[in-house]
Amino acid sequence: MEIYHKILFSLCACALTTGINVNTQTQNDLKLLKKYLFTTNSYNKFIRPVVDQSSILLISLSFKLVGIESFNDFGQNLTTSGYLTLKWTDEHLTWTSATYGQILSILVPQDSVWLPDIAAENGLQSLRILGDSSTQVAISNSGAVTWEPYSVFTTKCTVDVTFWPFDSHTCNIKFVVWTYDENEVNLTLTGGSGFQQSNFQENGEWRVDSMSYSSDYSTDKASIAFTIKFSRRPYFYVTNIIVPTVLISLTCIFAFLVPISSREKTKYAITVFLTYIIFITIIGKSLPENGDKACFFMGFLLVTLLMTALVLIVTLGTQRIGFRNPVRKVPKWGYRFVKFILRQRCVCICCRKVDRVTNDGQDVYEGEWTQIIGPWLDCDWKEFADALDFVGFFFFLILILGIDIGALYLGVNKVAIY
Repeated sequence: MEIYHKILFSLCACALTTGINVNTQTQNDLKLLKKYLFTTNSYNKFIRPVVDQSSILLISLSFKLVGIESFNDFGQNLTTSGYLTLKWTDEHLTWTSATYGQILSILVPQDSVWLPDIAAENGLQSLRILGDSSTQVAISNSGAVTWEPYSVFTTKCTVDVTFWPFDSHTCNIKFVVWTYDENEVNLTLTGGSGFQQSNFQENGEWRVDSMSYSSDYSTDKASIAFTIKFSRRPYFYVTNIIVPTVLISLTCIFAFLVPISSREKTKYAITVFLTYIIFITIIGKSLPENGDKACFFMGFLLVTLLMTALVLIVTLGTQRIGFRNPVRKVPKWGYRFVKFILRQRCVCICCRKVDRVTNDGQDVYEGEWTQIIGPWLDCDWKEFADALDFVGFFFFLILILGIDIGALYLGVNKVAIY
């Protein structure tokens, strides 16, 4: 029985050893394979990898967008990072796997094989081969080559910051084969779309809305353009720029509520005006610098600054009127104006209750006094200025609110007004 067990164990060991030896790929096999491909066959990486040089080499291409690195509105360029996946068949790099330990694929440096000279046609960088010497190329025994160079692309882009910070942009990354014409090397898309987002990393400022592709047949060079539509995330600018701008513009109108006799009235208006100027100076670096089209928000800042300046001017004017020489009487039209305004405020003229007057044994209160002593009662300049403040407060409140709401509506809905 013991001898039987030893024989059975030996047979199993032999079977396992034989199986391992059959499928083992040794270092020597790999060396022999590379020698066969690149030395014995005299592989030349400068020759287009087709046996029939009159035939077209078809390259399958896809773009894996990793992220939007930056967007320069002044320089009008977009910087993105991503992988290009290119696949083609190199008819000079085929082998029989059984001859070399069942090796089905190998990796070699990209400098060792023929590569298509693909580059971004609308790029701002100098023309160079994608990838570097550390990038590996995968080759299968059938000659299928897969090359995935990673790169950062800086490309030209038409910028329109009219509706900043609610702006959106459309930029293209156009890849073209520089040296060969389309009768020698042509491009197709992997999987029909060519755009892959599996490795995409969200950007804190920009949101990608859509991605598409298109082929350009207007030239004799094979080219494919990938289109990225993206929009700005406005939340930071709304909370740190737009909201403070609206609040400062509304704060200025409260200068009309400060009493005419107070010296703080003018100081308050000047302080708000200077605060707004300093605020514009601070946020100036955050505003777009593109000069092709005017930014709608800059127009909003200018109009708001004008409103703040007008409030300051009107405030100075009303205070000057309030301190005019009392010897000079308020004209009749000014008297009627004050009377009308104070009626709207549901108080008697000149901001005081007229003493009770007895007529036929009955008490006469405010509202009926004009029929009795109206011709002998005058209004002074202080009360006239106070009425002007009342009108100014509601006039500028409605005007500024209308401008703020209208500007926000036009910006969010991207309604062009010029």
